[in-house]
Amino acid sequence: INSKQPAAKAIGFKEEVWDCYINHYEGYTWEDLYEQGIQHFFVVLGWNSEKWGEGKGANTENKSWSDLNPAQRTASQEICYIEQSWDNTPLNRWDCAKDHFYDLTWSDLKSLGVQQYFVTLGWDQPSWRSGLGAATEDKNWDDLSKEEESAARAICFEKAEWNGPSDYYPSTRFHMYELLDVETKSAAKALGYTKDTWNNPSNADIEKMTFSNLNTDEQVAAQKLGYTRDTWDCWQNHYFGFKWSELGDYDILRHFNKFGWTKEQWISSTPPDEWNKEWGDLTSQQRTAAEKLCFF
Repeated sequence: INSKQPAAKAIGFKEEVWDCYINHYEGYTWEDLYEQGIQHFFVVLGWNSEKWGEGKGANTENKSWSDLNPAQRTASQEICYIEQSWDNTPLNRWDCAKDHFYDLTWSDLKSLGVQQYFVTLGWDQPSWRSGLGAATEDKNWDDLSKEEESAARAICFEKAEWNGPSDYYPSTRFHMYELLDVETKSAAKALGYTKDTWNNPSNADIEKMTFSNLNTDEQVAAQKLGYTRDTWDCWQNHYFGFKWSELGDYDILRHFNKFGWTKEQWISSTPPDEWNKEWGDLTSQQRTAAEKLCFF
């Protein structure tokens, strides 16, 4: 093994980087993990001394990234996993599975042999450069033609991701406070809701926070109300807790673009005039974009 260290260093790895990103500490003893201050991350993932020593495996090992709970995702990130490495996604599919090639140029798409799929979905070079989107982006999965569905699958979309969190309606959140059962009301109180803030959405301080910024107890309470990370960020926060760059990473920016948001306006929390319109005054494209941001 030591004879291979020069090769690892030659491609840019330091010992601590290799152990985390490549080995994920699997070559360590249980005691080593404790000494390195990382054993508790493995405990969250279901490991204990006996399982680690015998290599039996934890109950999370057969779970996909999407099936991990928030605490488990955080623990896995601390030992240098990302969604693609956790799910053993082949390297040639990482750009596809991560962001569906949206951060590439039009010519890059052609070089990778995937441009044809975007053409089928209604894109061309001008619309790709402008970031305004193709007509199919406003369609639900079930409304796609067979050719469009096939093209969407070729760039790593499935129905749930194509439709996005807006396809989920958190009905419990929109019941009057007085009608909530004891367990639901308890979860609401754990999130800081009062009768007034619950009955008047968008007025609670908790709704200004993304799911990842909630503490563990708050995340548990949100899950009791039926939320996941994705549905919370859309229906509760409407992505306003995201950085401008993150909106692009999560393919959300194009919806805000329909209202004329700029980076400067986002950073200063100064909405464009189009954002202040009443629902009835929005264009059909703006209404669709608003729905994708979980407004109705």
